[in-house]
Amino acid sequence: MRGRAPDPTYTVTLTSDPSPPQPDGTTFHIAVRDNGTLVTGAKVCMSADMPDMQHPGLTKTAKESSAGVYDAADIKFSMFGSWAAAVTVLDPGKAPVLVTTVFQVTE
Repeated sequence: MRGRAPDPTYTVTLTSDPSPPQPDGTTFHIAVRDNGTLVTGAKVCMSADMPDMQHPGLTKTAKESSAGVYDAADIKFSMFGSWAAAVTVLDPGKAPVLVTTVFQVTE
């Protein structure tokens, strides 16, 4: 899933288990909001890479675990450091949107 354009009305909040994210396996909990209201029933995909490194990134489809919260499970990172993520949200009846964020993977 690819988002067409950033949309400032959409926000995502990433939390992880474990926290902070670890290279050997992390689940991200992605809370998606449109104008502050949790978005339910959407398709959500997270892709991440290290902008300064030349190795493949990763992509995971997230599943809705509770109202407006989507889980991307068992993500394994190739190394620790700063990662950039793009979360694509396909909210039914609306154009796909892209929300970006940055997080740290620690040793």
